[in-house]
Amino acid sequence: MGELANSPSGVQFELQQRADQATRRLEVAERNLERLRDAYVALNSSARRYRILMMEDLHALRRGTRPDANGLTDAARIEFQNVYGQAQMLVPNAVLEPCHAVRVALADVKKKIDGLHEDTALDQEIWQEAHAHLIQLWDVIGVMQDAMRQDLGITTPPDR
Repeated sequence: MGELANSPSGVQFELQQRADQATRRLEVAERNLERLRDAYVALNSSARRYRILMMEDLHALRRGTRPDANGLTDAARIEFQNVYGQAQMLVPNAVLEPCHAVRVALADVKKKIDGLHEDTALDQEIWQEAHAHLIQLWDVIGVMQDAMRQDLGITTPPDR
């Protein structure tokens, strides 16, 4: 067997095996990167959609109409929770921490808006707080997006 490994055909066979292994490793890395990128797109899209629908609900309350009459906000909330749960098993902590901050911020605003639903008289102070939090959510989502882009190698971290 030692002679075969040193023969031209044995060397060629070993080189082909190494090339095949390298190709398989590259294919696995590409699939993992695609899965990660898909998770990031889903997290970003679902967070933005949920935030936008809550803003629409907030404005519906101000107009005196029923918020989320068609159930879109609740569906967006469930979608974001599902996507976040999947991401917990896939994304690195450096990205998961800003994603968690988005999750907490979305939940906090949802609680404020739900409190406004239950009030018969619209509390302008709570409405303003909820509105301000929804506007500030863009910053929290932006931090999440930056972490995702850095993890994918699209951007570099800021100099500190």
